[in-house]
Amino acid sequence: MGSTRDSKAVAAERQEIIRQAVAHMEGSDRSVLLRQIARMELRDDLRIPEALLAQLRTAAPNTPEFYGCWSVARSLLRVAQGASRAERIARLSLAHVYGGGTTARLLKGEPAVDVLGSLRETSERGGFGRQAFESIATFDGEALLAHAEADGARYVVPEDIDWPETLRALGEDAPLGLWVRGTASLAELAGTAVAVTGSRAASDYGKHIAGYLAGGLADRDVTVVAAIGHGADGAALAGALVRGEAAATPIGVHAGGVTGPYGEAMLRHERWILSSGGLVVSLCAPGVPLSSARANQRQWLMTALTSAVVVVEAAIGSRTANTPRVEGRPLLAVPGPITSSLSAGTNTLIRDGAAQAVMSVDDITAALARP
Repeated sequence: MGSTRDSKAVAAERQEIIRQAVAHMEGSDRSVLLRQIARMELRDDLRIPEALLAQLRTAAPNTPEFYGCWSVARSLLRVAQGASRAERIARLSLAHVYGGGTTARLLKGEPAVDVLGSLRETSERGGFGRQAFESIATFDGEALLAHAEADGARYVVPEDIDWPETLRALGEDAPLGLWVRGTASLAELAGTAVAVTGSRAASDYGKHIAGYLAGGLADRDVTVVAAIGHGADGAALAGALVRGEAAATPIGVHAGGVTGPYGEAMLRHERWILSSGGLVVSLCAPGVPLSSARANQRQWLMTALTSAVVVVEAAIGSRTANTPRVEGRPLLAVPGPITSSLSAGTNTLIRDGAAQAVMSVDDITAALARP
């Protein structure tokens, strides 16, 4: 009986330390709290990597080394108050088999762990789920998650406090989970967020306007969400980032894995976003390559994460011109020269009433304010 009481007391103490650590993430006493966590070695609860724990034990408080460790541990602490480890791994396993863009509709309201169990039973009977489960059986979700966490990434799911309200509002149409890099709160950054997107082959006009609008939104504490890459989206991210510490930091969205063998230009954008306090997100696990289908999913994710989408330039029939819509969230478009094929898509959206015309940051914020 004594050992049971002791284990319950330790568990309660651990939970209290986690609660305090999350509550005081930005407080002056965070070094003390984190040292307590390190001493208690919460590997089973938080999966804080052993190397990180070792650094936390030895680093002197209030030093760059210590706060570097803290930035990684902070994201893991935030996840600790959400879904169980088993549920998180079950969700990312299902996303691995069915694709990162798979929505919660697959679960039919059941825990992912139970859905995996049903899939196992079906496969053992030789049912339709056999091939899917064989794929899951060879997939080591625990190893993937542990490796990602060691690199500062996390897999956020609806049970987490970091799950954005914009995704929660989608219900069963929300993704199973989302890969995130960076130490900021996804829920907070996505609280007031606008996607600024456009053609990868954007004109100088398109890139200028994307950067101008994104910078103006960042100055008004609106998070800019854009694809990590070239063209209008890259210009939008740069426009938000150059505004400095007083402005809102952006969210960059990958079409491939949350980490991957990207080109130097994309990696440079990643580093800039993360060093500014922003986030890099993806529906895909680390290492998943880019593809056209995943680029479509990225466009959907940008819409799902935000309260409005601004299309700066888009050719007719392009992925950007066909940006998915979420009911109740405005689709906005910037008009362009009628002689430009890159503006034909946005001009058509406006002409057909599919999008509202915007020509300034004021137009965008006004659209956000309308019920």
